[in-house]
Amino acid sequence: MNPALGYGTGFGWAPDPRYPLRDVPAFEVEYDFCSARDCQVGFDTWNHVDSTWTNVSYTNCDIDILVEPGETRTLSCNPCSECNPPISVIITNMASGNSFPGS
Repeated sequence: MNPALGYGTGFGWAPDPRYPLRDVPAFEVEYDFCSARDCQVGFDTWNHVDSTWTNVSYTNCDIDILVEPGETRTLSCNPCSECNPPISVIITNMASGNSFPGS
């Protein structure tokens, strides 16, 4: 997207590609009075279940709140991130029941 904004997510949750952790969503997480600035994605709802984003703000982000129910992502892990042998898996977004601005 816009390389001038840098790379990454302001606030998100990164699932672990190892079994059984890859099948565990972020459940009932509360983001309250958090802000994201100068980023590609301000807040990512990926794999959050029954979570809330309240009083959040985002400034100069390509995407304020990323919502991708049912989409897939490829996760990988190598010896530097505790996976030996390296692995790569595709997971499906389990996000549901979330509340955020605009929902």
